[in-house]
Formats: sequence, structure tokens, C-alpha cells
Amino acid sequence: MGETDAPAGQASHQHRDNHEDKATEGDYERLRGILNNPIINHAGVIEQLWGTKDATKRSLFRKKLGKETNDDGGVYEFDKEEMAKLFSILDNLKNAMSSSLDRGKQA
Repeated sequence: MGETDAPAGQASHQHRDNHEDKATEGDYERLRGILNNPIINHAGVIEQLWGTKDATKRSLFRKKLGKETNDDGGVYEFDKEEMAKLFSILDNLKNAMSSSLDRGKQA
């Protein structure tokens, strides 16, 4: 199975071994810290990340966030592009909330 033939969310062996494509542990710690806030709607974040929030994507997100091991011994991980998109989504959420709160103060 080649890199493009891997099941959704699972990288091929070749891709998994390329450390340059992986998000850093610092990124994971920062992401977990943000998502630990109960006000964050994880399903909404997942929908913005992958275009759907179905049970399969929610499960994949949880596995990647926890860096769980798959049946083949590989690790579910976010790549740098996914991690960057997640931080962008969360930053946009923060800005929207801040803007809404600021408008509420002016009323």
C-alpha cells in the first residue's frame, strides 16, 4: 500500500517515518491545553478541520490527539499541516469570541 493508498487518517510506513511531516510534542501539549477547556466544541473543530463531524472523524481525532497506537503498531498522529489548521481554527475562534465580548461591553 503506497502513501496515497493508506486508509484515511493512517499514514503509510514511509510517511510515518518522515519526522519532518509530524507535529512536535510541544504542539500536542499546546493543543491539548487549549482543547481541555470545556467551552471548546470539539465536534465543531473537527468539522472545520475535515469537513465533517461524523463518529468516524471524531474517533480519529481522539486517536490522533492521544497519539494512540493502531492495529499495525503505527501511531495515529497529526501532521504539521493538520496541526497548523487546528491552531488557525482555534485562533479564529478566540478572535471571534473576543470580538463578541468586546461588542457586548460597548452595548
